[in-house]
Amino acid sequence: MPSSQRIVRRLTAAVFGSILGLGLFASSASAEDLTIRVQVKEQARTETGKADNKPVAGVSITVTLADGTPIGEGVTDAEGIALITVPGKDTY
Repeated sequence: MPSSQRIVRRLTAAVFGSILGLGLFASSASAEDLTIRVQVKEQARTETGKADNKPVAGVSITVTLADGTPIGEGVTDAEGIALITVPGKDTY
C-alpha cells in the first residue's frame, strides 16, 4: 500500500477515534452545548522505525448526526486541534 494511503487511513482513524470518544473528551460549553476536541496527526515512521507524530494544521472537520445532517464544523490549528461545539449528547 502506498505511503500516502497509509497516512490517510491513519488520519481518518485518529479523527473517528476522537469523535467516538465524545463522552471521554467532551467538555461543557454552556448548559446544553458540548465541545468535541479532535486532534489530527500525521503518524509516519522515521527510518529507524520511531513514530513521528506531527500535528496537521488546516484539516476541515464536519460533525454530522447519524442521518448525515451537519451539526458543527472546525478546522485544525497549528497543533492539529479543532474544537467543535455541538448541541448536547447525541449519536454523531
